[in-house]
Amino acid sequence: IARTDPDAPKHKGLSEFIVDMTSPGITVKPIRDMTDDDHFCEIYFDDVRVPAQNLVGMENNSFKQVMRQMEHERGGIDR
Repeated sequence: IARTDPDAPKHKGLSEFIVDMTSPGITVKPIRDMTDDDHFCEIYFDDVRVPAQNLVGMENNSFKQVMRQMEHERGGIDR
């Protein structure tokens, strides 16, 4: 998710993209837990260029898309 309209309200002006993880400027650092497992990572994007055709859905409409995607997670059973 990237801010594609800096002048829009905070919940608007966001767009979702598919990004090739081998793109120049992407750094992936594992987050190691106490057992030395690394199931999660930090991902850094430094001046990464993403083609316009990698846009998912409508430009500046990602907030609505993400809320729809999160319904699956929110509807789950509490652990």
